[in-house]
Amino acid sequence: MSLFNVDFAALSSVPKRSRSEASGDTTIHEHAFSSALAIDNLATAEAEASYDYMAECYAFLSDYNRSYFDASKQLYKTIMESCDSPEVIHEGFGDFFGKVKEIIKKFLAWIKKIFNKFIAKMNSMFKSESYLKKNKNEFSKFKTEDEFEFEGYKFTNLYDGGNVPVISTISLGDVNNSLADAFGNGTLNYDTLKSKYDGYEDSKEDFFDAFRGKVLGDQNDIPASQFDEECFMKFRDDSKDKSKMTITSSEVSAAYTRFEGYDKLKKAVEKTRNDIDKEYGALERYFEKSYKLSKDSFKITDYTGSHSTYVDDQKSHLGMTSGEYNYSDTESGAAGSGNKTKATAAEQKSLIESFLRARAAQVNQMSNIHGIAFSAKLTAAKDCFNQDKAILYKALSKIKGHKADTI
Repeated sequence: MSLFNVDFAALSSVPKRSRSEASGDTTIHEHAFSSALAIDNLATAEAEASYDYMAECYAFLSDYNRSYFDASKQLYKTIMESCDSPEVIHEGFGDFFGKVKEIIKKFLAWIKKIFNKFIAKMNSMFKSESYLKKNKNEFSKFKTEDEFEFEGYKFTNLYDGGNVPVISTISLGDVNNSLADAFGNGTLNYDTLKSKYDGYEDSKEDFFDAFRGKVLGDQNDIPASQFDEECFMKFRDDSKDKSKMTITSSEVSAAYTRFEGYDKLKKAVEKTRNDIDKEYGALERYFEKSYKLSKDSFKITDYTGSHSTYVDDQKSHLGMTSGEYNYSDTESGAAGSGNKTKATAAEQKSLIESFLRARAAQVNQMSNIHGIAFSAKLTAAKDCFNQDKAILYKALSKIKGHKADTI
């Protein structure tokens, strides 16, 4: 079971209370209006504080993955109805890769949307806490006898270590490496590429287990069934349960420092958003311009995009700026294997397209993983802000008790 509290009711907006327009005593009217506004602000703040980013993430991914499934289904339908026509199959793959680029754009648009929503809600939550800000100087009066037990989390990888989730894990240099090996002497070695394609298909679950670990900055593999829990714990000092902690003056001071300096939290989350935008934006252009398939030839272009990672990958793995290869009926085999497969031009092109389709599926799954990890970070940031608030209100009640004791 997920450790995130998926409360779909919290996704609905909080209705505003109606306000009387009746005339009367101005002072009474303004007081009533002010009270109603305060209640509205409280209701809005509560709604912001309980907003469920994980629920929104899962709702988006459901639609997002359906888009990819529909594109794949249309490709298979085209292939089945092609009567083995290379032209029809190639056109189908062209349409498919075009949709892949649009799907990546859809992912980036959602990342931007949920980030902007996070910023707006955080601003609203901070703005509504005028009472804490007004009593800022009171927190220095917190005494040893005011210390209390609090059940909560130690939040991590938010203000410090803001590089989680790790985004620079999505380079497709291995794609170039595989293609460069297959085109080692300028003509396609069908068996070499087929071996690499089969190898990826056989090991892709292992790849994604390792990838999830890398996204969270870990060396350990993480299966899909444990990823939610690992994301949750990554931002809570590797704990899935709350623990009791003694709140001292140091904890109160740290809580107020985080509360008042919440802009640092927003900047840490913004950095992750920017990394996602940069890396996946480069991937979108990568699929668009790095590989061109025509009726008679296949072209590799050293498209570097906007990120230096791709410059390094292309130069080190391809060893060329561009290359164009003609399809022709040929016998090819892995070096030294003694086994050769006679592949027609259509079969060669089909293998290349299938290889790239598998990589498109890989990117789709990687974006799912990054989307979940990013939403987990937003959730932890919100929870950390709320916990600091709870600690500060409790501390303030203890401090205010000093005056009551002297009366």
